[in-house]
Amino acid sequence: MPIEDAADTDGARAEADGGPRDNAAPGNEPRQDAPEGDRDASAPTPSSQLESSDALSQEAQEFLAVNFLKSRTDVQRAARQGVRVILSPTSHCYLDQPHGDASLNAAQEERRSTLGLPHYRPVTLEAFADWDPAQMTTPAQSQIAGVEAALWCETAVTAEDRMLLLLPRLGVIANAAWRAENDTWADLAERVGAQAPLWSRLGLTWYRADTVRWADAV
Repeated sequence: MPIEDAADTDGARAEADGGPRDNAAPGNEPRQDAPEGDRDASAPTPSSQLESSDALSQEAQEFLAVNFLKSRTDVQRAARQGVRVILSPTSHCYLDQPHGDASLNAAQEERRSTLGLPHYRPVTLEAFADWDPAQMTTPAQSQIAGVEAALWCETAVTAEDRMLLLLPRLGVIANAAWRAENDTWADLAERVGAQAPLWSRLGLTWYRADTVRWADAV
């Protein structure tokens, strides 16, 4: 979930209390989560994605709570003003979430708990794939400018860390953005696995999820 300007806490509290903050300007393209009515009932909400942790100070928890509440109406406000939006829901487009699939690579599996923000619950590749932007009702499909995958790098210390969080998730999210009807996870997993020889030739590192049959496996 995008965290907005920390200095805007008064406006955030006003909206959390029910007050409007219609300050979007036509021509902007806010990158926001789907409003409550457009979320898959089975998908976790941004706040439920966050694990409770004593490591967060009370001030930080209050800041996050205010901004989570504020973001829930951003898309609706933008849609009312005719603004085109870029969709980036936390549950399906944030790549800094820990891996929910085990890795076939022993070294990756050993590092799995250190990849991604620890306050998020682990997410599987299938969960990333299980999203259809076209099913959203707000905004209208004509107002959807695209889909954005976001990677925050607090835990991505090295380039390899970043690649392990990006691939193969980035391809899975792209597929969700341009998905075909009747596309299944089994079909997608097969197509993802077929990319392994190409990624190897390019010298890329990727997370070898055990839910995918990788074409370069010996």
